[in-house]
Order: sequence, then C-alpha cells, then structure tokens
Amino acid sequence: MEHLEIKVFTSFDDAKTAWKQFESEADFYAFQNFTWQKRWFDHIGQTEGASPCITAVWQKTDSGLQPLMLLPLAIYRSGPLRLLKFMGGEVTDYFAPLVVKNKLPTNTNWFTSLWPQIKQALPRYDAARLIKLPDAIEQAENPFLQLKYIPYAESHSAALQPDWDEYYTRQIKKKIRADSRRQRKRLAELGEVRFVIAEDDETYTQITEAMICHKRRRYAETGVTDLLARDSYRDFYLDTQDALGSKAIIHACALYVGDEIVATHWGAILGNRYYFLMPTYAGGDWKRYSVGRVLLEELMQWCFAQELDVFDFSLGGEQYKKEWCDQMMPLYEVLDAKTLPGQLYVTGQKAKKKILSNPHILKYAWKLKTYLENR
Repeated sequence: MEHLEIKVFTSFDDAKTAWKQFESEADFYAFQNFTWQKRWFDHIGQTEGASPCITAVWQKTDSGLQPLMLLPLAIYRSGPLRLLKFMGGEVTDYFAPLVVKNKLPTNTNWFTSLWPQIKQALPRYDAARLIKLPDAIEQAENPFLQLKYIPYAESHSAALQPDWDEYYTRQIKKKIRADSRRQRKRLAELGEVRFVIAEDDETYTQITEAMICHKRRRYAETGVTDLLARDSYRDFYLDTQDALGSKAIIHACALYVGDEIVATHWGAILGNRYYFLMPTYAGGDWKRYSVGRVLLEELMQWCFAQELDVFDFSLGGEQYKKEWCDQMMPLYEVLDAKTLPGQLYVTGQKAKKKILSNPHILKYAWKLKTYLENR
C-alpha cells in the first residue's frame, strides 16, 4: 500500500497518545484497550520478557494523517529465537489489531501488501506466532486473515435480546431452568442469597481473592497449570487501579449465601459487550447447589438490565457455553517466518500441530506439559 506512515513505539508511555487516538476512532475488543494492555504489561508482560513494539499505521490524505490500524505487538525471546506475538499473554482471549471504523481499504488482500512494510519497520525478530485471531473485529474482517492461517480454537457468545425472560425460556432447556429454581430454594434455606457487584476497592478485593482461591483449588483438582501460583498473575487480577468506575473495563461480582462467597466472576465490559472470563465456584458441599450456574443467571439478567448487546463467553468450546449461546466465532493462528531460523521454527510448529491433531496424542501431551510446568 502507498501513502502510509508506520511508526513503532517501544514503550507504553511513548505509545499512549497515539493509542488513545486510535481508541476514539477504531473498533477493537476489550483486550486491546490501553488500560487492559498496560495492566497486563506492568504485572505480567515485563516479568516474562516482552519487549513492546506497538505499531501504528496512518494513511496520508490531503487533510493530514488518518488512523488506519494499531497493532499491540511485542517480541519475546525463546531460546535463541526472537518471536513476534500480540501482547496480552494468557489473560487475553482474543488477539487483534485496533482497526479504524468503516474506513479500511476495500480492495482485496490489501493487508498482504501492507504486512511486509510492517515487518520491515519492526525490530529484528525471527518468526511471528499470532494466535487466537478472531475472524472479525466488529463489522470489519480481521486483516490478518488475509495471510495464510490455520484453525486455532473457537469462542461463543449470546445476543442479549429481546429481554431476559424470552431469552431464558428460548435458549435454556426446561430441565435446567427447573433445576435452577430448585437450587435457589435449597440455597435460600442455608442463608440469604445475594448477587453482589463490586463497587468499592474493599469488595473488589474480597471477591477477587475468593476467585483466586476457588480457581487455584480447581486447577489442583484438574491438573491444569496453576498460573495463579505466580505473584505476577495474582497482582494482575487484584490491582484495583482502573478496576471500578463508569468507564472501567474490569468487572467483578459474586454470589453470597449468608456471609460466604460461593461463586464469583471476574470479567470485563467494553462498549456493548460483556466478557465472561474467570467464573469460579466454591468447593466442598457447595458443588451440589449449582452455584456457578445461579451466578451466571444473575449476571446475565444484570447485563440485560444494563441494555448490553452481547454476552461473550470468549475462548473455549465447553458444552455449557454452547447451551447458553447462539453465536460461534472461529479463532485462527498465523505463523510467518522472517529469517531462516524462523522458518525452521514455523515448520516445527506446523508439524507439532499436525501431530497433536490426534486426540490420543494430545491428551498425553497436555498431561506431560502440565506435569513439567508444575515441577
């Protein structure tokens, strides 16, 4: 593409002004919000060796520079290799650029000619591994899907219309609705049942600490790698800065029975979309009361009342998500080499993915990976 200006920022401070300008004129997911990304970098990214190379692209016009897209990228060291990735790490479910609203080029494959220019402007790296790429960013096609891509995962969401009662009756099976009513009555016999949204730092911390406790117990039960054993991840969730307020993207809530927190959720809101990210429930006897589902019902009713449009269950194809959702979005991966060592890396990644497409091999590979990481 011609008539472009590309600038790479190597720090959040340097990129802040341009990033905020793009936010005012672009479509993007909550994970690409400056506040989310800065929160991640301060607590996690810099401890994991991420070197930001935040790339802004403007189009030159007669009236000056017009925003086109902003890419929150970083370079990581992996042994002798330098790998280019989107910033956000494990806490981010969608990786994507910010793209200008309704003004992207209309010619076919315009990004395939822009990408080499971006690669040239970036600091030295060997290969790009760009995962969890949604196929769309609001109404725009994700430009990275003009490159060669492979399937990665899927996400699910629910359209919040026309109202809670009609949605609940239409979407959720009669048997599940009846069980929820029964569980609510059982819980009420044990104490006052309250749905609480954190509106002050003390409540936010209390709910988030309960979330971390519940989640770590569940990680231990399932053998999943416990990222919350690391201070950096706990601090990411517990940070109260920008967690509350009308314009904040962080949202925490809990289900109480009496004075005990029996289920929690930690997520985000941006625009008309709610992001369902970290649901948890207490262990022990509380498992018998479907407290996680009761919390989800309360939270979705609240979202309807706030006139939000989308309840996004985000990354993952768990069965319960499919029961609540009427929309599915595929996620993709792009592997792109820049150097010969990078080409070897890309070839190895593709071979590994092909091998792991065998479900029996994948099962044991995940067990081995979790074992080694936990050691």
